[in-house]
Amino acid sequence: MNKIYLLFASAILYSAACSTNRNTQNLEKIQVEVEWKLDSISVMNGNYSYASFTITNHSQETLPADNWSIHYNQIGGKPDQNIALRDMTYTNPAGDYHVLAPTANGPAPGESITYPYVINGLVDKMSEAPKGVFIVLDNMARQVADFAVSGIDIQTLNKANPLTPAMRYQEYQELSLLDEDELLPFIPSPKQSEFGDGLLTIENEVTWLLPDGAEHLQNVIQPHGAWMGLDMTFANETTTDESAQTIRMVLTKVTPEVQPEAYTLDIDGSGIKISATTSAGLMYGAQSTLQMMYAHLDNKRIELPYISVTDAPRFNYRGMHLDVSRNFHSIESIKKILDMMAFYKLNKFHFHLTDDEGWRLEIPDLPELTLIGSRRGYTTTERDHLYPAYGSGPDPDRSYGSGYYTTDEFIDILRYAQDRHIEVIPEIDLPGHARAAIKAMVVKSETTSTGEPSYQLHDPNDRSIYNSAQGYQDNVICLCQEGAYNFTTKVLDELIKMYQTAKVPLRILHIGGDEIPPGAWEGSPICETFLEEQDGLNEVADLLPYFFNFVKEHVKSQGITLAGWEEIMLAHGPDGHATTEINQDMIDGETLPYVWNAVWGWGREDMVYRLANAGSPVIMANSAAFYFDMSYDRDPKEIGLSWSGYADTKTAYSLDPMDMFKTARLDKAGNPLDASYVAGKERLTDQGRKNVIGIQAQLWSETVIGSIWLDYLIYPKLLGFAERAWGQPGPWMSKSSPADVDETLAQEWNKFANTIGQRSLPMLDKIHGGLRYRKPQVGINAAGAKNIQYPGYPME
Repeated sequence: MNKIYLLFASAILYSAACSTNRNTQNLEKIQVEVEWKLDSISVMNGNYSYASFTITNHSQETLPADNWSIHYNQIGGKPDQNIALRDMTYTNPAGDYHVLAPTANGPAPGESITYPYVINGLVDKMSEAPKGVFIVLDNMARQVADFAVSGIDIQTLNKANPLTPAMRYQEYQELSLLDEDELLPFIPSPKQSEFGDGLLTIENEVTWLLPDGAEHLQNVIQPHGAWMGLDMTFANETTTDESAQTIRMVLTKVTPEVQPEAYTLDIDGSGIKISATTSAGLMYGAQSTLQMMYAHLDNKRIELPYISVTDAPRFNYRGMHLDVSRNFHSIESIKKILDMMAFYKLNKFHFHLTDDEGWRLEIPDLPELTLIGSRRGYTTTERDHLYPAYGSGPDPDRSYGSGYYTTDEFIDILRYAQDRHIEVIPEIDLPGHARAAIKAMVVKSETTSTGEPSYQLHDPNDRSIYNSAQGYQDNVICLCQEGAYNFTTKVLDELIKMYQTAKVPLRILHIGGDEIPPGAWEGSPICETFLEEQDGLNEVADLLPYFFNFVKEHVKSQGITLAGWEEIMLAHGPDGHATTEINQDMIDGETLPYVWNAVWGWGREDMVYRLANAGSPVIMANSAAFYFDMSYDRDPKEIGLSWSGYADTKTAYSLDPMDMFKTARLDKAGNPLDASYVAGKERLTDQGRKNVIGIQAQLWSETVIGSIWLDYLIYPKLLGFAERAWGQPGPWMSKSSPADVDETLAQEWNKFANTIGQRSLPMLDKIHGGLRYRKPQVGINAAGAKNIQYPGYPME
């Protein structure tokens, strides 16, 4: 049997853990091997996956009946409750956490027993296989000696049409190898550029001359010297040195017609000159210069072509979102992302700090949030830490699911980002996606003395029945009691203080507000009384806008804009987060929605345009193109999810934010989109175009275990997104017929793909000592001929 061993192994289990969680307890290992196998699938009369756990006992005793159980996490992999399980019972404590309890004796020493079951749905990716498997014996968690996954391969999944090398070959046939002089000078491509005749030679060292007010750029530029093997020195711009080894950066007079982030770059025989009206513009000019230096570097010698560049961004808001709740990411990983955001000219970092599975920021006076809410492991009460989630395993002190940032660490991140002209937009996800906070405040409430503020977030007598998108029935804060508002005010005020301490302005605060399931609050006695007593509130549907307005007024008084996911602008009713009805009372020009739900066929694909046309500023966070946690493609071994389709570098590159339907050809399953379906969607009006203030890429961390997979899912996807965020509209965006669009897009993509293969990926091999990006895939046809995803990159 060909077993595929999970790569989520001990080498990276703790790589994302926080420095504040160093105390570890080595759980006893039980000499038991576990294999999970996908035996077969069925796509007839519904999708089913036939799977099994095989337990092999290498210990000296039989696993007794009624005294042991198999614990694991699996996304979308619940056993079908309509089909009887053989010799075991199933429970689902919360979310993706599953428990199988055998009802008969387990395997004797040296014996194996297989436990088959049926899953209602297709498990067609390695990311959807069980993770974090452990055994509980005598009420104690035990690490298993080995865990393996098998069966998730092209042969088993042939009925689901998985991607094959031959399919890749066909896709890459539109690409051809270009000469170096046909490549882009750097990514994202400049607004205007013109090459001259001649080369500027730089050897061994270079001096950057920084003007007053831009000294902080030394911190941004200097590391690249080490990565290139060059000696980089810095001096004030007033220095009279005019040698070819000098890069002079000049701040010019601010004028209304020049965008604040614009810059000019000139390279000729006298050296390099970068001019801008702001230090941000100088930094972006420096990043373009650095990219050209990497591209033309040969053993400490650089020969730069003469060039004149005039550049400015298409969008003022160019964002990158990172979720650190589902799985935690270290400060080092955060700073590396900030470095690369600056390198590719992105300027907003949306920091998703809290969710159901983890609270990641220290809040003074509420230590339970991090003592309990930032840690995951085996527990029966969740009074010490949360249940395991997303494969985090049984030990809360040795888990990539545990970790948080202290206030000092968060302040350090704010200052680091500010040096790179990146605005950090914090997200505290309320009132849904709040399970970590709710569980922590249950313990806090039990120790609250009379006269102290209440921070209770749940109604102990709530009979509401609901099921969140991630499978929770207890993740929505009760908005009908004082504790919810005390808690919200406390957390937001402490967050604001951190920005003040850092001397960094807080302009946008993201409240989440998404995916409130229908049924929440309907069975709450506290809410029943609250609605009777509160003027202007008549039903549970009124609670969300009431809460959002409370938060908006609180932060507005401090000059902060309230932001949230698109649901904050929508009506809350029986459809829950699936609604398409806009709450017109929220269209006030002050609240900023991030519009994410662009799944083809779900009905909200045009919501970003509907809100913009209605008068609301919007951020396009398009899940179909800009969700980096979606798998690159349909290869079963690709990490990531696929509920919104597949997203690779070209997916983001090909989307026109002002007309996403221009290149819409396939639905999320890869089937052709019906033309009438696309034609029936709302398009942007001239006024609506003014309300699309920017775009944002998202990386949710359900499948991101450690920095290896962080790099893998970000690069090179980030390059295609950066081109759409900064670069000017592509030539195909002005075409009208689908045939002209596709032909022009293919030509432009070929140039971009060649630039990635020949220049960008070799750069990533040097930066930060080498980023672990996803290497270009190779296509192979039936005759054995090969081609590659990014021409010019060595085939592997």
